[in-house]
Amino acid sequence: MEIEALLELMRNRRHNGRVKADPIPDEHLKKILEAACWAPSGNNAQPWEFVVVKSPEAKAKIREIMEGAARPGSSHGPQVDPPVMIVVCGDTRLKESYPESINRQEVFYSSLAAAIQNMHLAATVLGLATTWGTVREASMAPLRQLLDLPEELEIVALVRGGYPQEAPSPKPRRPVEEAAHYERFSRARLRDVKQFIESYGKGGGSL
Repeated sequence: MEIEALLELMRNRRHNGRVKADPIPDEHLKKILEAACWAPSGNNAQPWEFVVVKSPEAKAKIREIMEGAARPGSSHGPQVDPPVMIVVCGDTRLKESYPESINRQEVFYSSLAAAIQNMHLAATVLGLATTWGTVREASMAPLRQLLDLPEELEIVALVRGGYPQEAPSPKPRRPVEEAAHYERFSRARLRDVKQFIESYGKGGGSL
């Protein structure tokens, strides 16, 4: 693959929850999961476990757990669940395989984040839209019970996928010249984050 083709793929990736109900072929799901399994991981421990949920009943229950029931009188119409939800978990026991001299938790989450990123990129190639959902603390226990997860597994993220209803415009990105520093950090270019925080707040905005 040419580097420009890879960059174009990354530019076209979107956090897009507006998807159609059309099912995703099992072959596509397998490719997405295969991409995740080729992610780099600390000590090559590959701590990921993926719970693929496609049944309407289970998806509706996950939505209720994650977001709560729709408010009475909502004008947004009925909630349409995506054709697939993938709950990404990590086997916490594998942290013991990392050297004691490093931040094991950081390596654990970095490994899982790399796998999730691979999933999003693979889905983009296949013409799918995805979202990277953070699981709130209050949702952990009921979601764990619903999926019958053993205590050794930690829920890290929820990836939703489907064919897009529309293609959202890209979110602005900081230019390389602003983010990159060479040889040492340029203190004169230390980012003023106050305006960003005031504009975006502390919510879970699109990625």
